[in-house]
Amino acid sequence: MINKPFKSRSFIFAALALIVCSSTLAPYSSGAAEAAESANKPQNTFLNGGVTTFGVLTEQLQSDIGLNCKRDSAGAVEISKVQAGREAYYAGIQEGDKILSARIEGKELQIGLQRNGQVFLAKLRVLGAGQTIAAKVTQAAPAPIRPLLAANAPTNMFQLTEEQNHLIQSYAVEPKRMQQLAHYNFQIIMDRSLSMQARDCPLQLSRWDWCGAQAAQIAKGLEPFVTNGLTLIPFNHGFDVYENATPHNIIDVFNDHGFKLGTYLYEPLANRFDEFFKNTDPKKKPLLLVVITDGEPWPNPQPEMVKAELVNASQHMTNPDELIVVFLQIGDDDKHGRDYLVDLGANLTGLGARYQYIHTRTFDELKQTGLANAIVSTVEQYAPRDLIAPKESKPTAKTSKVNAKIAPQ
Repeated sequence: MINKPFKSRSFIFAALALIVCSSTLAPYSSGAAEAAESANKPQNTFLNGGVTTFGVLTEQLQSDIGLNCKRDSAGAVEISKVQAGREAYYAGIQEGDKILSARIEGKELQIGLQRNGQVFLAKLRVLGAGQTIAAKVTQAAPAPIRPLLAANAPTNMFQLTEEQNHLIQSYAVEPKRMQQLAHYNFQIIMDRSLSMQARDCPLQLSRWDWCGAQAAQIAKGLEPFVTNGLTLIPFNHGFDVYENATPHNIIDVFNDHGFKLGTYLYEPLANRFDEFFKNTDPKKKPLLLVVITDGEPWPNPQPEMVKAELVNASQHMTNPDELIVVFLQIGDDDKHGRDYLVDLGANLTGLGARYQYIHTRTFDELKQTGLANAIVSTVEQYAPRDLIAPKESKPTAKTSKVNAKIAPQ
């Protein structure tokens, strides 16, 4: 039996509302930076100036992006304060970082940083007051498929301690219950916004690692029953689609996270619904779409767009069992986001949906049961019995044919 190859596609979106600054923090490549510098002369590359003004990092610009600079006893410029929730904070800049360079290239502020012997380059896109980014969606070129892990690669690739690994293993679901998921076109939309780095999961695991280790465990549990793996869709300001993903593929994806600002959930959600409903095969599997996120979609108007898309999808459903969406809410610090997701799981028909096919599990529940148990329990509670009930006679094994490409937007 031949499995379909693991494939990925990437989609990137511009902001839909007023943006002051968007940012990334990436390993610094000196060769690339030197080439760029020689080709495009930056403004005020060197950090000189007054007590609190350093080249392009004026007091006003520092205030705009939410940081303060000072000189240490050796005369080096360092970050003395980073304001939570501001652009510098979301760029991953930390107090104590040494500033090696700062320059403005067009509307992009580039800050070279040194931390614990490593050098990084923070890129912050600064827009003038009152400027906006046009609301449009663009499709990026197909993402290259990264080399996959060897088939015998260890499953504990998240650098877990023995205690943490034991915790993840304790969430495992027995095969008989896991097999129920094989009756679905099973897909996971995974939040990879910057806040997923927060370490508020059990045993001080980050949200990302806690979810990633369990996602790999879920894929491993499905291997005996699903020939083509599952579909994983990580998202922030854009999204990637990884089809036919095995446990090792999932570990690979989670180890190459690419955290960025933004929780643009509408776009991957709409993409998955479009792919599902355009398949008119009456024998297709129902869709089980699991959305793992730590709060409300952001920025505006994403929350209302997501609600509208969920309602719109219900209008395309021919029966209430055709589609199940499970929101798994991660993290303790966003009560508003939790309430938003809980409301979707209880009141979607009040918004005009044909069916209440959305179900939400909160972080309090997930810390007790784990992700796999929450997903399987939801299926057991809401799926039709004739779909998931064990068959009396053993069916003939068949390989379902799945479209492994993403339709152009």
